[in-house]
Amino acid sequence: MPQAYEHCLDTLVRIDPANELVVGLIHDLIGLTNWHPLKASLRALKTIGTPEALDLLARAVTFWMPELDKKEQRIVREIVAGHG
Repeated sequence: MPQAYEHCLDTLVRIDPANELVVGLIHDLIGLTNWHPLKASLRALKTIGTPEALDLLARAVTFWMPELDKKEQRIVREIVAGHG
């Protein structure tokens, strides 16, 4: 249920951010073409902060950045910088 993804992901990260299944879930759904799930995924990866999560964050940013508008790109840069 895509509408619940952001809320469920936020809860999973709060409960057990180091759980490898959380990064696996994000990996499986990072391709959703809606901005809001993508933004939630990027923020979650930054919060998790494990090497695996940060690698996926870097790869997702590289993949998605050309597709985003200027406002979305600014938000992504803030997330990557740790201010988002």
